[in-house]
Amino acid sequence: MGAQQSSGAGAAAQESEPVKRCYYEVLGVDRHATEDEIKKAYRKQALLLHPDRNFGDVENATAKFAEVQSANEILSDPQERAWYDAHRDSILRGNDGPAEDDFQHNVQITSAGHIVGLMGKFNRSVPMTDAPNGFYGILQDVFAQLAKEEDAACHWEGLEPVHYPGFGSVEDDYADVVKPFYVTWINFTTKKTFSWRDQYRASDAPDRRTRRLMEKENQRHRDEGIREFNDAVRSLVAFVRRRDPRYIPNSQTEADRQKILRDAATAQAARSRAANKAKLHTHVVQDWAKSQEPIDSISEPEASEESEIEQIECVVCQKIFKSENQYKAHEKSKKHIKAVQQLQREIKRDNARLNLDPPDETEPIAPAADLDALDLSSDQERSEAGSAAATRPALHGEAEVHAAT
Repeated sequence: MGAQQSSGAGAAAQESEPVKRCYYEVLGVDRHATEDEIKKAYRKQALLLHPDRNFGDVENATAKFAEVQSANEILSDPQERAWYDAHRDSILRGNDGPAEDDFQHNVQITSAGHIVGLMGKFNRSVPMTDAPNGFYGILQDVFAQLAKEEDAACHWEGLEPVHYPGFGSVEDDYADVVKPFYVTWINFTTKKTFSWRDQYRASDAPDRRTRRLMEKENQRHRDEGIREFNDAVRSLVAFVRRRDPRYIPNSQTEADRQKILRDAATAQAARSRAANKAKLHTHVVQDWAKSQEPIDSISEPEASEESEIEQIECVVCQKIFKSENQYKAHEKSKKHIKAVQQLQREIKRDNARLNLDPPDETEPIAPAADLDALDLSSDQERSEAGSAAATRPALHGEAEVHAAT
């Protein structure tokens, strides 16, 4: 008896729930139909199924006409048509996919397939009211459930809960309710881990390599589930926003937006320059970086004398060295020796040109000390020879006087 009642209730539920049809099938076109073909098919079906042309079956014609309008709205929009083509099988399958109701803390979750199927239920026959079967009533419950799921996920993962505004009612203000809702939900990112999408139990792996491969494959399935769910929620938000009379589209043009960005950048640059200028005025110079001119001016003569003493000059090469070790190293260089030899040859040529007594060619050139000694001895010899020559005429005169007497 109970089984019969249960089966009867199930059959009644199946009869009451309308069978979902493909939008291409509703318009009677191919899935690769062009925009013009879709427009012609819509006009044809609209004329055929319009309630004014079906007096005997107004209720059925109205339902079919609303279905045709929904199909035309989706397929005539390139973006919505592309999204519908990508999720067509999920929409037609409905909620018969894998169950995902065993979420943490016993919170029943909404699947991506459920969200995709929900968009197929909104057509012109849905009233724009806050009633449970109205546009705002349905979406209030949907987004409230999604926000509850995200709050539970954040609590389970130890994350800071994200505040998701409610959808609101038909009378809500744009600035206070509608705008915050769409700004937040259009960038929806779930906090669920989608761990139920794992295909393997990593703890059963026989070795480390197999465990890593299992974990990698499980993570791939999780990421795929997260991406599908995020896309489904964002698509639902965009779908609802296009149909929400409360939403005020942004009338700002691209040129206006660029002008606002340029003005903001200019203002930011001006503020940065003013801050840098104020920072330079308030900058305090450290003691070690300050000038020490009075002390340097007092010790300047001594420093200059010390620097003059430390400088050693090579007259032959016309170079100045800062230390004695550098000068000694220079004296041993081939360049210096070659320059000294060249200077010696020039001195010899000058002596020969001036008829000076040159040193013996077979003997090496004496050092400077020996040359000074030779110059002194030669000077003494020349002075003695001059005095002897001066006495010789005097002796010759005395001899002539003696001879005359």
